[in-house]
This record gives sequence, structure tokens and C-alpha cells, in this order.
Amino acid sequence: MLSNVNSYNIKPEWFIGKGSFGSVYKAEKAGKFYAIKVFQTELLQTAYKDRIDREIKALQKITHPNVVKIYDFGKFKDNEFEYFYIVMDFIEGKSLTEYVGGIDEKKCIEIVESVVDTIEAIHSQGVIHRDLKPANIVINQKGAPIILDFGLAKLIDYSSITQTGDRVGTFYYMSPEQITDSKNIDSRSDYFSIGVIFYELITGARPYDAMNLPALVDQIKNVYPKNPSELNSSISNHIENVILRLLEKSPYKRYQTTREIKNALRSIPEKRKRKIDIDVKFFVRLLHNDKTVFMSALDDSLLDRIIFPANFFTLCKPTVQLIRKTGVSFTTDPATNRLPYPAFSKTKGIRELPYSSGDEVIPIQKKDFHSILQVQEYVKKVLEFQIQNGVTELAAPFFFAKNSSDEWFNINIKLLKESIAYRDQFYSKMPIWGGICMNVDNWHDEEEKSRILNHYVKTEPDGFFIYGDPIANTSNLVQLYHYTDLSKKLQTASAAPVVACRINGLGLILICLGISGISSGIAVLDNFREPILSDAQEGYSNDPRYYIPELLSMITLKKKVATKLTDIAKSSIANELKCNCKYCRGIYSGTPLTQRNMKLHFLTRRKQELEEIKKIPYDKRINYIEEKVNLAMKYARTLSNEGIEVGDFSHLTTWKGLIENFKKKNS
Repeated sequence: MLSNVNSYNIKPEWFIGKGSFGSVYKAEKAGKFYAIKVFQTELLQTAYKDRIDREIKALQKITHPNVVKIYDFGKFKDNEFEYFYIVMDFIEGKSLTEYVGGIDEKKCIEIVESVVDTIEAIHSQGVIHRDLKPANIVINQKGAPIILDFGLAKLIDYSSITQTGDRVGTFYYMSPEQITDSKNIDSRSDYFSIGVIFYELITGARPYDAMNLPALVDQIKNVYPKNPSELNSSISNHIENVILRLLEKSPYKRYQTTREIKNALRSIPEKRKRKIDIDVKFFVRLLHNDKTVFMSALDDSLLDRIIFPANFFTLCKPTVQLIRKTGVSFTTDPATNRLPYPAFSKTKGIRELPYSSGDEVIPIQKKDFHSILQVQEYVKKVLEFQIQNGVTELAAPFFFAKNSSDEWFNINIKLLKESIAYRDQFYSKMPIWGGICMNVDNWHDEEEKSRILNHYVKTEPDGFFIYGDPIANTSNLVQLYHYTDLSKKLQTASAAPVVACRINGLGLILICLGISGISSGIAVLDNFREPILSDAQEGYSNDPRYYIPELLSMITLKKKVATKLTDIAKSSIANELKCNCKYCRGIYSGTPLTQRNMKLHFLTRRKQELEEIKKIPYDKRINYIEEKVNLAMKYARTLSNEGIEVGDFSHLTTWKGLIENFKKKNS
């Protein structure tokens, strides 16, 4: 144990700690306390052994309130070993290591901003720290972070140090270029280290989890860390982006100056008021072949809002131009969720989207979103394509996620956050929708439900489109209940409208249970399941479908033959089920049906249904829809008893159970 180094007195209890190279002691000389760092001279790189004095003198020139001052240095021998010592300020305080994971975002920003200021002073003298880590930062008694050991790391030959935990600990904070070629690095290497420190401070975990040095080196050079918000959902998006930008693998992709870092830390986005206020709306998912129907529907005021899939923008420019002229609220499904599936190349409109992979044999992959710059560039392509085509409401890109543990889930959250940030920067007056496209089988798990809600509520878009898999007539009660429950909770917690997409007659129940909006195609595309995403037809069927509101269901007509309708006309409940709208004249007596009229009939009746619901007080709607379902079940039984088979209505029993369970929950 050392007791005296060049007249600096050291007591056994004054040992402070041991780092990746050398040990640190508290020392006293002439009544003043110092910190003295001691390491064997054999650890010095050969190139510096003869000029270490000059290097240390250069470090002594750096003056800054938050930089530890070097007073003295030299060599001494102990037990035949030669050592080098450096005498510095003794800082009363706590290592930054003790603050990891225990302070809020605001305090983290204060510490990091102060570290950046200090690093700026060090860099101004042509010195790169090279060993920035929490253990080399002390928070003094005034709360200021003091940086230690600046510039010393370059003097050390790390190959002479065994692969201990201390050495591995130092490597955790090294940049990819420092690991590859430590002699040729610049200030941006220290910025990477600051990014690692920031990440660890705010999440309580390091961005890399390797247990040995070779694995750690591989991760630092090749693996992108999880988004910090995956570990701490309270982190704001703009601070997460600062961290991720600092952690970019290539120096040119990071911030280039300390000024840029400080500006990014201070540029807190303004809170924006949401723009969408909808009250029981039906979003029509318009298809490429719906132009004539669309024009007639406009004349009859049957359309509230339109979703026109982005893959039709280029193929159907006249329809897009027509929509823009009408003034109807118009958004899109960006169709991004179809791009990871190999079948994307079968559909020209999908394949030629400006944000597809650009290669018809390579689908979009998760690795395309590992870097924050990749995410931001993708968002730009998606939203600018929408702007070019005149949407009045933007839609963020999203992909199908099996559950909240699926990497696509976290990619979706980041894409949504970045879409909102891009909108705020360039198109601040435009509303933006977030999309949730997930399997619902696990939504009965309260932890899963909470995780989904925690992440999406924090994103704060103007509204949400939800695609649940599977939501169709075959869905069971558990699936429907928790799909509805999550949708309601999302709408309440976010104070933003939720729209259930690709939904059939179930949508009326959702409206009566409090969901703001529903969406489907015009008498088509009213169910969703994941396999649809790899289907070139999107689950579209050419068979005509006719909507019977009293049954809350579609019936399929083969080859436009209205046999099922004429059979209904012969039943004892014909008067209850017949439609008298102008598009249904003569159909019960054998007049041929047209797709156009069936679609306009659907829009007419759906409009009437929603207008009727709007007139009913909110607390009475659940009883109203329960009566509608009971009546539909009664009509279905009557048709069956009379031998008139027009379809399977077993889903009505499930829907009745859904209503009963929510009545029970609300009582």
C-alpha cells in the first residue's frame, strides 16, 4: 500500500478506487488535499513513453470550472516497479454512476448539457477525452458535473491490460471508430460516449448488453440499441432523438459540433392543439373502381370522410383530383403494412410506392429502421407522397405487429413519433392519424394492454386508426371484448378519436359503446386478418354483397342474381326487411342488381343508421343497439325456420354477448 508519493501523503483509508488503468487515492501535501492517479509506466503506449511530460503539460493548459485541474505529475518506483502519477483536484461529491436511472429527464438534460459545455472547452485545446463514462464524472457538492481523466486514455496501451470487467466497462462507452482505430478519431467520438452516458442515465441500462469483450465490440460496431423509450416510456421523443443521433455508428451521421448538440437539447417542441373533432363518422375506404359511385354519393351527400389507399394515388390520378376538388376530408392508408410481405411485388401500386424497398425482390425489413436517420427519411418519403397527392389529413406509416414484444411494435411507435415531429415542423396545420395494426389475441392480458396503451397514448397524434386481427364475423367474444375495451381506453386516455377500420355491422355496436368512428369499403373490405396483407386482392371479393340493416349483415349474391332477395320477399317478415331507398327499386321482383346501386344502397343505409344513433343520448345507445341485435337475431331465426337460407348469422350471438358484458361492466 502506498503511503507517500513525491511528498504527497496517502493513508490506507484514502484509497478511492481502481479504474480501467491505474488506481486513485486521496492525498495530502502542505495541508491541502488532492487526488492522485497512479499507474505502471509499462501501460503507456510506446509512442508516448518518451514524451508523456509534454502531453501532460498540454492537458494542464485546459481551464474550465468543470474540468479537474492537473497540478503535478512524475514517476516513482515501488517494489522495483516504475509508476507514473498525476496529481489533480480532489472533488468532494458523488460519481455520476450513482445517479444512473435515478433522475428525471430534466435533470439528465442539465447534466448532459453541462458535460457538453465542458467537453467543448477540452476540444478547443485540441484534446479528445477518449474515456468519457459515468465513473469519470463527479457531481460536486454544488451539483455541477466535473470531468476527470480527460486525454489520458490515448496514452494507454489497452492491449497490455487483461480483459477484466474494468476494461470491458471502459469499452462500453467507446465509439465504433475508437475501437477500430483509436489513433484517428476526432471530437465526434466523444459525442458517441456522451450518447451512451445519456442513454444509461435516463434508462438505467447501457445500450449494449454483451457479457464479454468480443461480443461488446461487435454490438458497438454493428448493432443498434433499443430506443430509450422502450425502457423508459416517460422519455420525450425529441430527447430520445438526441440520444439516438449521438449513437449513430458513422461519425458523419452524428451531431458535428457541441453547438448542434446544445441546440438540439434546448429545442423543445411546442405543444400543439389537436385538429380532429369527429362525432360518429363513417370513413369510406374508396377503391380504384369506385369513381362513379363516389360521384353519385357526393351528389346525395352520403360521404363524411374518405380513406383512399396510397397505392391507388398514381394509378388513379383522376379520382385523386376529383376528391381534392370536392372538399371532402381526405386521408389515406399508406399501405406500408403490406410492404414487409413477399407478395408486395404482385401489386403494381404497392411495388411502385416511393417508400417501398425499391427492389421488387426485397420486401421492407426491420433492419431498414434501426437508425434514427433511416426512420426520419422513411417518414419524410411517406408523408411527402401524401402531401403531393393533396390529402387534407396525414396518416403515419405503420406495420403489422403480432404483439408489443414484436420489434415491429417499437418501430411503429418510433415511426408515429417521427411522423408527428415532421408534421409539426413542416405542416403544422394538418391533422395526422396514427395507425395500430395488431393481432388482438393477447389483448386480454392486462400487461399487454397496458403496454400498448402506455406507448400509443404518449405519441399524441390527432386520432387513431385501428386494424385488429382477426376482427370479422368469425371473431370470438374474448377477441371482440378486448379489442373494444382497448379501443375505448385508448380514446379516453388520449382524448383523441379512435376509428375502427375494416369493420362490418359490428361497427354500429362500437359506435354505441363510445368509439368515435368506423371505416370500411363500400359494401366490401369490412373485416381484417393478417393474411390479407400478403393477398394481392386485400381480401376483396368480386361477388356482389347486399346490405340488410335489419340483419346488421351483408348477404352475398352470386353473379348479381337476386334470388336471396326474392326469397326474402316471400317470407313472413318481408315488409320488415325490404329496403325502400331509390337504389333498391324493383329488386325484390327480379330487377337485375348493379354493383353501383348495391354500393349506393349501402352508403344510404349506413348514413341513416349513423344519423339515427346521433339522435340518441349517449347513455341510451347501448340499450338501443342491444334491441337492434336482438331483433336481427329474431329475423335470422325466422328466415331459417321458413327455410330461407341467406347466410350465417351466428356472429349475432357473439355480438349480443359483447353488449351484455359492457352493460355489466358499466353497471
